[in-house]
Amino acid sequence: IVVSSKTRLEDFKDLVDKIFQIISKHNIDGFIIQPTYGIAEPSLDLLLNLYDIVYPYYIDVKVVPQLHKFIGAP
Repeated sequence: IVVSSKTRLEDFKDLVDKIFQIISKHNIDGFIIQPTYGIAEPSLDLLLNLYDIVYPYYIDVKVVPQLHKFIGAP
């Protein structure tokens, strides 16, 4: 899920609730939170809060930056 500084915790929690009502954690291989890069970048505090929302549902959650933008690829 791509997140920005405008991502609201309550909206994110609602989305995660809906995801795990539909998909069993046994049917996925990971959960990625991807912060925006360059525009409306989320703070580290926000990213950690988002991580904390997902973790009780699924422990293999990762925050992965948009590396293609960082290195200048389209």
